[in-house]
Amino acid sequence: MDSKAQMPGILQSIDEARRVFEPASAALVAKRATRRQVIEIESAYAKMEEAAEKGDATSAILADREFHFAILKATNNPILEAFDTALDSVLGLLFSVTANHMENFRANLGNHLAVLEAIRAKDPEAAERAMSETINFTTTKMKDAKLIG
Repeated sequence: MDSKAQMPGILQSIDEARRVFEPASAALVAKRATRRQVIEIESAYAKMEEAAEKGDATSAILADREFHFAILKATNNPILEAFDTALDSVLGLLFSVTANHMENFRANLGNHLAVLEAIRAKDPEAAERAMSETINFTTTKMKDAKLIG
């Protein structure tokens, strides 16, 4: 990042990109994920819960990334899977600029669980909605912190 002045624009762009591909990816996963892929998503979510219980910020970041990556992978779409590198940067940046991130991480766990439950139920509309709520939570926190407009 060249300067802090560019941060709001970059964060706004990240938020827009997430809104384009993550909810649709969750819907695809609800339609086509294999049992093994669902288990990978469940495993990542379990790691998120464990990190939240321990208050381990480093593990929380890794588990959150693993959760989102497992969803991209489970789309079985190589183009969407290729967004993993961009998503890695996005999630790392969001964690680094969001105040009280462990508190926010814990508060957003329910939204992640709703994504997982919708995928388990093979309900694409619910998966898309839940992923949108997951992203909305982060967007609201960034707005509250005056990181984006």
